[in-house]
Amino acid sequence: MAATARMLLFSGRPDPEWPVPDDHVTRLGDIWATLTPIAPRSAPPPKLGYRGVELQVEDGASYLAVAGHVTKSQAGARETRADAGRVFERALIGSAPPGTVPPGAAGLDPT
Repeated sequence: MAATARMLLFSGRPDPEWPVPDDHVTRLGDIWATLTPIAPRSAPPPKLGYRGVELQVEDGASYLAVAGHVTKSQAGARETRADAGRVFERALIGSAPPGTVPPGAAGLDPT
């Protein structure tokens, strides 16, 4: 299933964007399934600097991972889950080809 990731990082220039391989999309879906549902975040992400990383999947689902939360949006529905270890966020950033994402841009190392 085709998917694209984008790190929300810059103001005034294009954000880093990359295709996510199918096997990685499957892995991210498996991680999502392990996360605990929580109430949506009430505070918006900062306007400057790293604001998260998003995944757009061809089935219409999109995920936004930032600061220990992942929100999935699909067909008008939204669900937020806790990502305390930032496992989903790290895995998505880790799918970027070398040189795509500036080192330390998200304040964490992808694993």
